[in-house]
Amino acid sequence: MKKRLFIYLVIMIFVLGGLTFYIYFNNATVKTVNTLIGNVSKGNIKGIGLSNEQLNSIKEMINFSNENNLSEPKINIHKISKDGNKEELLVQFELFQYRNDNQIENIYVGSLLFTLVKKSIFKWEVLDVKTMNVIEMQL
Repeated sequence: MKKRLFIYLVIMIFVLGGLTFYIYFNNATVKTVNTLIGNVSKGNIKGIGLSNEQLNSIKEMINFSNENNLSEPKINIHKISKDGNKEELLVQFELFQYRNDNQIENIYVGSLLFTLVKKSIFKWEVLDVKTMNVIEMQL
């Protein structure tokens, strides 16, 4: 009985460990892009290996809400493609403007395409940022 319990516990540890590793490994690129966007929004761009044009495209998306007196953007990240050590993520910035009666008045949407390359097993680096759609009103 003790031997069976021990085997069961060992199997569960391996399954949970493998699942944790898979989830972390699968979301490493999303975490990298989230961290980059957070650092750019805080003005912490030291050591980021992107051009000024690429950084400005991220800043424009983030600063649009402040410039137009809107709430902070809702950020959605979608994996577009994965090819070995290269992955592309589409990041959509959505901003909602409400009327006094809490009904949506306008929706603003813009998107950026991030290209990442794998540097090591858990480390990804942003290679390129392209503006796919500038933020503009949808309604």
